[in-house]
Amino acid sequence: MQAENTRAALRLFIDFALENRNFIQHLINSRQREQMENIIYKNFRGYLENLYQHTAVDASMSYRDLSIALDFFTYGTGGVLIESSRNGRTDPEVLTDQLYRLLSGQMVKMPLE
Repeated sequence: MQAENTRAALRLFIDFALENRNFIQHLINSRQREQMENIIYKNFRGYLENLYQHTAVDASMSYRDLSIALDFFTYGTGGVLIESSRNGRTDPEVLTDQLYRLLSGQMVKMPLE
């Protein structure tokens, strides 16, 4: 996938999910659900991993830490994309901005203690 920046790449994923919502829902309701989810997750995780490798300021993160972070962002974002395709009432520009801010740490920092 080629995109000029991270926001544009997120928008491509979102547009794909929304434009193919009927097909995605058909697959989710079929025996191919796992395959469809794996395609979404594999492609998005690959994008995030490539993004990290090419833009990370501090590339000293261990492989195990990077792997869990990529899994967390991949499955969370994939779930949001699937849910957005399900309801079909999503504003792609708003969702792009929300996911960008979430992935970049600008949206929320969880108060864990």
